[in-house]
Amino acid sequence: MSKGKKIIIVVFAVIVVIVIGISYMINSISSSLDAYKDYDLSGLDLSRVEDGTYTGSEDAKIIQVTVEVTVKDHVITEVNILSHQNGQGKPAEAIVDDIVAKNSLEVDAISGATHSSLVIKAAVYNALTRQS
Repeated sequence: MSKGKKIIIVVFAVIVVIVIGISYMINSISSSLDAYKDYDLSGLDLSRVEDGTYTGSEDAKIIQVTVEVTVKDHVITEVNILSHQNGQGKPAEAIVDDIVAKNSLEVDAISGATHSSLVIKAAVYNALTRQS
């Protein structure tokens, strides 16, 4: 076999390995993010949340969120996103307005930014259920 054919075979093999590796990573990340579709937010009982400002975060590998949630008279009055590493999920940040308006995490995800929306809701949940 000529040297040129060997080089082509090696380059092709390397490309195949890279494609398989990338495919595996994408599949793994997608599976991890899809788990947030079934994330249980039912444990939030605002009647038990005292007035105050609480910080919560959620780390979903490629999406990380930290929020600050203010509660007054058992009502969510403000949600500030302190950090949101999101790729293309920046539009999801609008979900905090829906959370405040409905005083609930039972709000629809922002279209086109579903995963970031779900991770933001999880961070708010964490802030309000893991308070001291």
